Amino acid sequence: IKIEEVFIELKGEIGYTTTFPIHLPNNSSNEQTNHHVLTFFKDKHILESSAIGRTALIYPFGDYSWTFAFQLPTHLPPSLSQPQCYPYV
Repeated sequence: IKIEEVFIELKGEIGYTTTFPIHLPNNSSNEQTNHHVLTFFKDKHILESSAIGRTALIYPFGDYSWTFAFQLPTHLPPSLSQPQCYPYV
């Protein structure tokens, strides 16, 4: 396998919905619901990348692992562990 870099990315997202009425030609109305996702936090750590002058990292078939850690800022909102329900964090 040839790759340029191995990285891990942590994204914090807020999901919410908005609804608004839709007026149909037959004088009836309906509601349209739009789902929105906003990214409020993103942190990317490069775990391994090709050396200068090389175009790719080459890995033989197998299992690989990399150690990583993220330091979260203190200003993040609380988490709700139900992403199928809106709103969620």
